[in-house]
Formats: sequence, C-alpha cells, structure tokens
Amino acid sequence: MKTIYAAFILIAVIFVFCLCFDIMVKSDVDSITAKIERMNRLTRASDYLEAGAVFSEIENEWRKKEKYLQIMTEHGELDAINEQLAAIRASYRNNEYDSIFQHIYTLDYFINHIYEKKIVNISTIL
Repeated sequence: MKTIYAAFILIAVIFVFCLCFDIMVKSDVDSITAKIERMNRLTRASDYLEAGAVFSEIENEWRKKEKYLQIMTEHGELDAINEQLAAIRASYRNNEYDSIFQHIYTLDYFINHIYEKKIVNISTIL
C-alpha cells in the first residue's frame, strides 16, 4: 500500500513540476514575443535606433533564458534562433533593412515554436 501512495505522490510531483515549467516557459516566450513585435513595429516605422535598442533587450533576455530552455529544446532550434539573432544584429549594424523583416518573422516563429513543441509535457510523461 505504501508503494501505491509513493507512486501517486511521485506522479503528483511530476505533474506539478510540468505545470510550473509550462507556465514559466509560456511566460518567457510571451515576453520575448512581445518585444519582437515591438521591434517589428519600430522597424516598420523606420525608427531603427529604437528598434536596435529593443533588439539588444531581446538578445539579452534570450541569452538568460537559453540556459534553461536547452533542457527541453532541440539544439537545432536553438541554433536557428541564434542564427536569426546574428542576422538581425548584422542588419542593424550594417544599416541593411531590406531583408530584416524576414529574419524578424523567422525569429518570432522559432521562439513561439519552443512553447508549441515542448519535449517535457504531460503527454510525454504519461
């Protein structure tokens, strides 16, 4: 009987962990996505200086979040995000804004894809 109780407690702990992790990832993805949208609006309005400042915020926030997102994200996706960040950084530095929107949309897609395709979730545990 103690084994059954221990199993239920373990399942409950795993469920709570997954729920908390899910909320944390969703919050982080939403935060970065909101900044990407702001950068997109500023770039469309040709306010490149302010958009570059927002991009720096996005990059700093991503570097902080990337450390724990490595646990549940495929490394190919992390590399794709880092490639898009490098392309956007290069566009702002070189004042080449023609292809920047493609990189912004791709970055937004990959950031949102992290939440949509989590490796650690309830269905993979059960």
